[in-house]
Amino acid sequence: MFMTMGGVIPMPKSQLFEAVPLLKMVKVDFPDASELLVEFPDKWVAIARLTDENEPLYVAVWTEKEHNPDFHGLKLGLTHYSLVRFFQPFPMPSVYVAWNTQKGVGEVIGHGDLQVRLHAIGQAQAWHGQDAAVLWECYLNETGHKGYWQKLLHQLWLLVERYLNVPKIYTLPREPVFKSDEEYRRFLTSLGYQPDREAQGWWSKEVD
Repeated sequence: MFMTMGGVIPMPKSQLFEAVPLLKMVKVDFPDASELLVEFPDKWVAIARLTDENEPLYVAVWTEKEHNPDFHGLKLGLTHYSLVRFFQPFPMPSVYVAWNTQKGVGEVIGHGDLQVRLHAIGQAQAWHGQDAAVLWECYLNETGHKGYWQKLLHQLWLLVERYLNVPKIYTLPREPVFKSDEEYRRFLTSLGYQPDREAQGWWSKEVD
């Protein structure tokens, strides 16, 4: 938990698990859904699930095997590219309404199919290999900017690190979502990153 001006807010509970198809995981939470809507549904694999204010938040990844021997001067032997998205479900139930002429109002007379649309509220990108990874553009967009969004982003970042499963991760000390580079660097420091001793302009972290 952490404090805000309004009191104490609990952090979302997270669960990291063996990768499963994203829609299979969503179907567990919404068994009555007739349709699950997301772009490229067959590409996404869920790697974690959070519960935020009693609502699920899914961490899903789309990975391609690519060879990138020299990423902006970092010669790390990178072999895979991963796009990570943070998906929030939006249930869209259909309702049947009949007009009551005596009362002059519409009345619900039944319910139809339930559609659930998965909306990406943030993302991360990573190039990774066996010994190192480059993680960048890990952010929440404005839809995900609740009062404690930096704490939530901190938790999501750590889940992405666990997925990458490498001993060292590099990142850049700039992210436009934050108000200033100084604020973002404080955020990176809280995650354990610091200026890399050898790669000029990069920050890095040794992962236990």
